[in-house]
Amino acid sequence: MKIIVVSDSHGEMDNITNLSKTVKEEGVSKVIHLGDDYDDTQLLIAEGVDIERIPGVFSAYYTEKDIPNRKIIEIEGWKLLLTHTKEKHENDLPDDISPENQIKNGSVDIVLYGHTHIPAIGIEGNIYLINPGHLKLDDKRGYEPSYAVLEINKDTINVSIKRLNSKEIVMKEVIHRYQ
Repeated sequence: MKIIVVSDSHGEMDNITNLSKTVKEEGVSKVIHLGDDYDDTQLLIAEGVDIERIPGVFSAYYTEKDIPNRKIIEIEGWKLLLTHTKEKHENDLPDDISPENQIKNGSVDIVLYGHTHIPAIGIEGNIYLINPGHLKLDDKRGYEPSYAVLEINKDTINVSIKRLNSKEIVMKEVIHRYQ
């Protein structure tokens, strides 16, 4: 299964429109949005894109108990934690999943997070941490808009982080289930 992971779109609808084109060009099955801003996905939803989303820590949705701030989903037998931050946050609700506990206990295989606007592929213990970057037109941290592509198979995940406008790959990793 091929999915695109994005975060921190912050109302940049031109970049969401570009992302929509990318979804079609890359033959993507699902888009995961990791917050800031939750409603930016409405365009993709209206186009029939399968969306999995969570709110950012400063979103009004973050205080709504009906909307999970963090989720664990399973794709091809891999457990993925979707979170805006890779650590607990002061705005968390009492029942929110603790990313640190998930990492410490090895309860998930992959942590997908945003918030920093810095694209990254890292590992902590046996858990991979992936940040797709951001979709802002201009970002004070100096990184261009980017997204992650995960090609998930039973035994491997091919991860690429690409620049939104040029599709240039800026990071790449192959994750093997049994290391």
